[in-house]
Amino acid sequence: MSTPGASVSLGNGFAVSSRFLIIVGFPDETSGLDNPVTRIFYLNLDSQTRFTYQDWAGETVVSACLRRPLGVVLRAGCFLSEEGRVEILNSTEHLSEDVDPRKNAYGSLRSIQEAGEILFACGLGGQLYRRSTNGWEAVDGGLRDKSERRMRKELGIGEFAGEDPRGAEDRIALGKESPDFTRVDGSSERDVYVCGLRGLIGYFDGSHLALLSSPTGEHLVDIHCVSHDRVLIVGYYQTLLIGNARSGFAVAYESNAAITFYSVREFRGEIYVGTTAGLRKFNGSKFEVVSDASAGLDDKTVIQQIDSVTDECLWLIGDRHVFRYDGVKAEKIELPDNRGR
Repeated sequence: MSTPGASVSLGNGFAVSSRFLIIVGFPDETSGLDNPVTRIFYLNLDSQTRFTYQDWAGETVVSACLRRPLGVVLRAGCFLSEEGRVEILNSTEHLSEDVDPRKNAYGSLRSIQEAGEILFACGLGGQLYRRSTNGWEAVDGGLRDKSERRMRKELGIGEFAGEDPRGAEDRIALGKESPDFTRVDGSSERDVYVCGLRGLIGYFDGSHLALLSSPTGEHLVDIHCVSHDRVLIVGYYQTLLIGNARSGFAVAYESNAAITFYSVREFRGEIYVGTTAGLRKFNGSKFEVVSDASAGLDDKTVIQQIDSVTDECLWLIGDRHVFRYDGVKAEKIELPDNRGR
């Protein structure tokens, strides 16, 4: 277990409201240990104690999302570990589930998101799952099994044991065939997108998962489904794709500069991305750094995740602290564990 008050590296999180943010962090003193610790922070601007937290030992949370309230079902935080463990909790319930009982048989899980009224999770090795009343079910259309077979063939194990070693070109070709998903998002349970390594884009219509034609070969790491017809996808080398499954995707921006767009959101009609070199806004032809000297927001600010649920504010999760941005001014909210850092 980590020491309270020890410095924490922030990783991801999500907005609950314009006044409430949940943040996923990792105590620095536990980094690299065999028993990892994830620290979940709850930032409530309407509480006398702004920050509260809880530690989860033995789990590395790689993605988190909001489960919206529906009828008698209360809103909840949903957290996914890279091993495929899902924790769903609020003030009255705490559910703990395994996405796949085989745990990492196909590779690590990378993303969880609610689309419509259903939770989806995706990961490496062609994994895509949907949560139902009977638990989590694979909806990858057989991609997981194909990916696992390619891996066995590449490594020469299982039914391929004893075969002649494969050449370098063959190994590269097999690697390119493996569908590794990094992010999932959707405007409804029948309008779900996944993106991934090597420009991978997939679309799930509620029944089938299809891999779409992609205009880039760059790794893609985040999706924002603004509407049924407008989907934003970002990734390495400042790649921004805009489109949908019906009309296709086009490159709106790409650069030779080795800057990765880690997170994307449309806020007040403008496209924003989070990078390790600041928050950036798209002006239609290029990205400009959003700066606010009073809040310490500039091109050196590391932005891990951005999110919003209303047009009142855009939440920015940095590597040490968070910001609340209204489209003009930013407010820095210091994490108590990282004061002075």
